[in-house]
Amino acid sequence: MQVGTPGFAAPSTPVSAFTLHTKECDELAGALLGGSFEYLPVHGHRFAATLRTLRLGALIVQTADDSAHVARGAFDPSISGILLPLRYGGETVTVNGRRTLHTDAMLAPGGSEFVTAAQNAV
Repeated sequence: MQVGTPGFAAPSTPVSAFTLHTKECDELAGALLGGSFEYLPVHGHRFAATLRTLRLGALIVQTADDSAHVARGAFDPSISGILLPLRYGGETVTVNGRRTLHTDAMLAPGGSEFVTAAQNAV
């Protein structure tokens, strides 16, 4: 359907999308929305990441392909998040010290903090 079709209201929520390619941990951390985040590369690995962000009003969807890292995140109290591993190449990923499986997802209620470690390489 096209906006303006009789019987359909124009969308009232702003829509935006962008992609970030970076080799800087701080740049990736600063581009993540909904809280405060820190990234550290794993020793011996060069850091690289691609972040895709889609904003549909209050809903934000972000996906990141990133190299081996350790990250700390803290969601804002008014925001909840779902962390999903979308790609597993046999690498080890831990969340708060617990190894995750490719079928795991983490619900992070507003204000929650987490630490992840990923040994994957982009």
